[in-house]
Amino acid sequence: MDRKIAKNYLYNIAYQILVIITPLITAPYISRVLHTDGVGLYSYTNTIATVFSLFAALGFSAYGQREIAYNQGDRHKQSIIFFEIVLFRAVLTLVITSIFVIFSLFKPKYTIYLLPQALTVFSVMFDMAFYFQGIENFRIIVVRNAVIRFITIICTFVFVRTESDIGIYIALHAISPFICNIIYCFVIRKYIDRIAFADLHPIRHLRGSIEFFLPIIAVQTYSYLDKIMLGSYMETTVENGYYEQARKMTQIIVTAIIALNTVMMSRISSLYVKDKKEKIVEHYSQTFSIILMLTIPICAGLMLVSDNFVTWFFGEDFQKVAILMKLSCPIILFMCVGNFAGIQFLGPTGLQNKMTIAYIIAAVINVLLNVLMIPRWASIGAMIASIVAEAVSCIIQMFLLLKSEYRFNIFKGIWKYIAGTAVMILMMLIVHNIFRYQGIVATVCDVLIGVITYALCLIVFRERNVRELLTYLKNKLHFTKA
Repeated sequence: MDRKIAKNYLYNIAYQILVIITPLITAPYISRVLHTDGVGLYSYTNTIATVFSLFAALGFSAYGQREIAYNQGDRHKQSIIFFEIVLFRAVLTLVITSIFVIFSLFKPKYTIYLLPQALTVFSVMFDMAFYFQGIENFRIIVVRNAVIRFITIICTFVFVRTESDIGIYIALHAISPFICNIIYCFVIRKYIDRIAFADLHPIRHLRGSIEFFLPIIAVQTYSYLDKIMLGSYMETTVENGYYEQARKMTQIIVTAIIALNTVMMSRISSLYVKDKKEKIVEHYSQTFSIILMLTIPICAGLMLVSDNFVTWFFGEDFQKVAILMKLSCPIILFMCVGNFAGIQFLGPTGLQNKMTIAYIIAAVINVLLNVLMIPRWASIGAMIASIVAEAVSCIIQMFLLLKSEYRFNIFKGIWKYIAGTAVMILMMLIVHNIFRYQGIVATVCDVLIGVITYALCLIVFRERNVRELLTYLKNKLHFTKA
């Protein structure tokens, strides 16, 4: 992996984590202040606003990133594409925001909580991150998010003090993305050229954006529709609160891992245009191995630490979250591998329709299983339905990749990750049984022991990615000394 990809991967990890790190950092505090009902209320109403935001974005983020990447080195063409996408999405966002406001007025029980989140939908108009992702400049995105998210965290602790402050909490999280996206307007000017309005033809991007939108809305169905159906079937929002916290933890893990796919999409798109097949296969093989290297031990570790972690992190009221977190472990693997095939192969190679079919099939399965399982097992039923749906979409997308001309050996080196994980688990159990620590100390110690043990195993096994990382650090150190 070259230096620029590695650098952008680290930046994109930071970017993706920052998107959801605000609620994660404040989760222990919010869980105790807003309680299960408040968390569930926010989860339910925010899910509705997010669904409207997806329609406002209409797949332009992924599509725009690919189109900008296709034209790397041609600033004029990139500028035309940028203005066409922004113009089209601006009109669409105004329409969707108006529909959301009308929808909110017809939900009297939740109107007061939904209306502030119209700003979340409206902020999509100013989201220009796709351009910087396309030119492989993730630093701007990360810095912008870091500042705003940090301010949001502070405001949460300062202004959200009691259960009645749920409205303030919702407003803070609606204002945050709006300010983040507005900042782009002041930064983008030095990266693009002025284009005459007569030269813009935004409608030509409609088909491409829809091709990306369909798989996006289908895959988001797993999470968002689960929450909406939980809110509809259950008399209270308590189960939604459990499910929200469990999926939040799953998402932070998945987000950190699939950040590599987002970075690689721009590179793969550029290589695909240049017909560099061997280089693409090489990237596929290495990035897939990195995904397995991370997901296998993380899933195993999460199974071991979830009980203790939930108790001190979320509080006694959220014990059921531990069960849901354990159940969600397969989802982490399926989401990361499926996302790899979709974002790095199906998207850049113009096979979004295949990705759409995979996600639609999985989404239908998810809805059907939700109808059967949620009334019986509530949030546990929703989690099981998501596991099956994610497995289906993952299998379909990987099948399409492995039967293509870009196929590679997916089992190469996997024994090292399985063996390292087995040693890691054994060491964690031995140390935990000897010292029998509890609370936050237990979680920190378990994580440190797990990471160190697993890393040492990979070093002993001479795992490729670890060797390259150590070589890079060694050269960097020698360069610094020189």
